[in-house]
Amino acid sequence: MSRHNRFMRLRHADPVDDVEVVYRWIGPRSDTRQFAMNGETAVSRDVVRQIVDNPTGHTLVAFDGDDVPFGLVWLGAYGPPSSRTFEIECLVGEPAHRQSVAAGAMVARALEFAFQDLGARKLLATVPAHNAHAIDLLTAHRLGRRECLLRDYYFIDGSYIDAWVWGVLDSEYAEKRKM
Repeated sequence: MSRHNRFMRLRHADPVDDVEVVYRWIGPRSDTRQFAMNGETAVSRDVVRQIVDNPTGHTLVAFDGDDVPFGLVWLGAYGPPSSRTFEIECLVGEPAHRQSVAAGAMVARALEFAFQDLGARKLLATVPAHNAHAIDLLTAHRLGRRECLLRDYYFIDGSYIDAWVWGVLDSEYAEKRKM
């Protein structure tokens, strides 16, 4: 699977080639570790290898127009199989790409993959309430809506923070594509 446009391409993660770059993005020295997985514990290379080699879902790496990796998408089934609901996590690991056209394209390609290739009916994203970049992106592009607030959901750097659960239905995605 490869989804691409002139700004970026998205492909399944390679358990051999992609572990180190993903570790750099979500490992203990990363400034994005709080947005990935469980921000209260250090992520080891073995955990990263499991994330990259995701046997129960899809882990995708985003590359910019110069073929430099900059982001990660994780998709996994959520709830009963008949719901066709997937949880999605997107992470822009490279600071220079945050708030970039390529980051927006990564999210767009991830939605396309989930709805068109996987047949998702709904996507759910749990977004830390202080992640203004992600909330701005979702809001600006009218990608679904906030479904609920999870109070004191994450424990990061000694404090509890809230998280928003954001939902996008396939009908909302299809309507957005028509625009």
